[in-house]
Amino acid sequence: MIPYKLMRRTEVRPYMTYAIFTVCLAVFFWELTIPRAQLMGTFAEIAITGCQVTTQFFSPKTWLDILRSMFLHGGWAHLFGNMLYLVIFGPALEEYFGKWRFLGFYTFAGVAAALSQIFVTAATRDMGCAVPFLPTAGNVPMIGASGAIAGVLGGFILMHPGVKVRSILPLFRGAGPMYDMPAVLVLGFWIGLQLLSGFMALNSSAFLSGVAYWAHIGGFIAGAVTIFFATTFFPAPPQRRTD
Repeated sequence: MIPYKLMRRTEVRPYMTYAIFTVCLAVFFWELTIPRAQLMGTFAEIAITGCQVTTQFFSPKTWLDILRSMFLHGGWAHLFGNMLYLVIFGPALEEYFGKWRFLGFYTFAGVAAALSQIFVTAATRDMGCAVPFLPTAGNVPMIGASGAIAGVLGGFILMHPGVKVRSILPLFRGAGPMYDMPAVLVLGFWIGLQLLSGFMALNSSAFLSGVAYWAHIGGFIAGAVTIFFATTFFPAPPQRRTD
């Protein structure tokens, strides 16, 4: 199921959500100016890798690369999927936190996501850090906003589980019917797929599949835990339905 519209109004303009969206789009257009043969080398230089974290954890460049990785994307589909979830679910979290605290929440979730993927990989397979520049599990750059956005989803499902999300059920020949379903079902289905895929990946030798499932899982958990503690002291705003 693909979310299409959130059936809830926000009372503030989500400027930070729009800013993150704009930066991701601008960075992607910058990527398009780089010849395809050089793009992977660019990712290797400015994006984070598992070996970099495990061997240079306290290096300032390591943490800068983690932050930069959140704004890089590997293709139109990668970008579109991430930005769709961001603009649908991000405004509600920004309404709760305010723009600057939302940016902090988003960044924290992205960092937690990257470290989750790297540490799970390190614990379950040979990272191959002894052989630099080869496409081993530890040398492949991690890119994308997916982990940070997974944090937004984890926060949203805890804050507004009953809010309806208008979703499209895709069929084999194109778009299918649209239904209004509670967020706990839509996002629960999403995280369920990530968990299933993540555990299957642990038993697979295909570590270069291109999807960092444990980054999604780690980001989702980080977002949910943060919102759990935050809303304990500062309750979420009421639900306001929109048509």
